[in-house]
Amino acid sequence: MLVVVMTGVVFSFSAIEIVGVSAGEAKDPEKSMPKAINSVVLRIALFYIGSILVLSMLLPTDEYSGDESPFVTALASLHIPALAGIMNFVVLTAAISGVNATLYASVRLLRNLSAHGQAPTVMASVGHRGVPTGALLCIFGFDLVGIVMIYALGASDAFEVVLSACSIFVLFGWISIFVSHLGYRRQVARGQVAPVHFKMPGAPVTNYVCLVFLTVLSLYIMFDFSNPHWYYSLLAGVLILVATNIGYEISRRHVRRNGLPDLTPSNEEHDDEAGHHDAVGNGAAEGEGRGPGTR
Repeated sequence: MLVVVMTGVVFSFSAIEIVGVSAGEAKDPEKSMPKAINSVVLRIALFYIGSILVLSMLLPTDEYSGDESPFVTALASLHIPALAGIMNFVVLTAAISGVNATLYASVRLLRNLSAHGQAPTVMASVGHRGVPTGALLCIFGFDLVGIVMIYALGASDAFEVVLSACSIFVLFGWISIFVSHLGYRRQVARGQVAPVHFKMPGAPVTNYVCLVFLTVLSLYIMFDFSNPHWYYSLLAGVLILVATNIGYEISRRHVRRNGLPDLTPSNEEHDDEAGHHDAVGNGAAEGEGRGPGTR
C-alpha cells in the first residue's frame, strides 16, 4: 500500500522541474528564476499540503475512495447543489493545464537534445512560426500510444501501467538533475563556468541526501513484490537505462562523424523575415506621411 501511495505522490509532484526548463525563456533569469522557484515551494505547501489538511478535517479517511476525486467527495458532503460538478470542472482544467506545461517542457527538451546532437536531427526542425514541429509530432506520437493502451487494456489498467512507468521516469529524471548539479559545482570549483548567486541550500550535502532517498525509493518501487504489477516499474527502469545509454552512444558517434546539426535559419526564412520587416517599415513610413488626420 505504501508503494502505491508513494507512486501517486511522485506522479503528482512530477513536472515541478519545468520551472528550471523555463529559464531559457526568461528575459532576466538571474532575477526571475529565484522568485519562480520560491513561489513553487510556497504553492506546493499551500495547494498540496494545505488541501490534504482541509480534506482530513472535513471527513474521516474511510469516507474517501478511489472511485472519485477526494475533493468531490468532500464537497458533496456539504450538500450544496452543483458544487461537486464545479469541482470536477476545476480538476479537469488543472489536468489540462498540467498536460500543457508538460508538453511545453518535453518539446523544448527534445529540441535542445537535438541541438546538442543527442536526439535525431528532425527533432530540431522548426516551422515558419517558430514552433518546433519535429519534437511536437514526436510527443503526439507518444500520446497516441497512450490512447491505444486505453482501448487495449482499459482505462484503469492503462493508468496503472503509465503511473508505475512514469513514476520511475520521474525519479530517474530527478536523480539526473542532482547528479548534473554536482557536476556543475565541480566545474565552478575549477573555474570552467561562472557561479550563480541563487544557490541550492546545504549543497552538496543536500544533493547526496536527496540522491540516497530517491535511489532507495526507486528500488523500493521497482522491487515491491507485494504489488501484483510490480514488474511494470522494473521494466520501465530497465528500459530507461538501456535506451538512454544506447541513445547516448549512437548520438556521440554521430556527432563525432558529422558534427552538431546546423540550426541556422535557411535563406528562404531570412528572405521572408526581411520581406516582413520591409513591409512593416514601409507601412509605418506611409502612415507617417499621411499624418494622423488622413484616412
